Amino acid sequence: MDWPPDQSDRPLNLELEIATAEADGTTLRRRITVKRFRLSPGGTGVTLGAHCHHRGDFQDFDSAAILQCLDPESAAVIEDLPAFLSSCYGASRQGRLERLMGQFADELAVLLHLGRADGVLQTQEKQRIAAYLVERAGPASPPAAEIAPQLSWLASPSEERFQAALEQLTSLEPALRGRLVEIGREVVDVKASRDGLEQPRLDALVAALLPGCG
Repeated sequence: MDWPPDQSDRPLNLELEIATAEADGTTLRRRITVKRFRLSPGGTGVTLGAHCHHRGDFQDFDSAAILQCLDPESAAVIEDLPAFLSSCYGASRQGRLERLMGQFADELAVLLHLGRADGVLQTQEKQRIAAYLVERAGPASPPAAEIAPQLSWLASPSEERFQAALEQLTSLEPALRGRLVEIGREVVDVKASRDGLEQPRLDALVAALLPGCG
């Protein structure tokens, strides 16, 4: 399960006013609605995918060609466009989800691996995993109803990722390890029987986090 690197496209819905250098040497000022952006490696530049209100079409804009950028709401000059866009994304619903899933990536990898151990991630399994993430994150978390549907789109963690996550999670406090095992049991027990690899994967979870309690 790989979390998006800095170079991946991220969705956004944001209006900006920009001044760009045109091929004929003139400067064109226009309003755009940013729909996605992609940071360059290192985050020093950014490519905007945006609707241009001046030309009425969708274009890509390279920050290197943007001479000035304004926030229309405040009329303030945006000095660091990559940082500004990253901040706006971080405050968005998708940004909050990404941050949450990155913060608890090992726990999520374990629970998703358990959820898919029988070949399918059921609705009740997603709901239990989402509720656990909300519990872990506290008031800053997006609601479980927003998290659960997103779990379907995450790649299934490999056996190697599952084992690596278990190793990392042995450093959790005993109470948190016990809670994770409890949620793991709930995930595999949403139906009457434990099918596929559910039992051996659950056994591996218990052995790693609660040694001697299997």
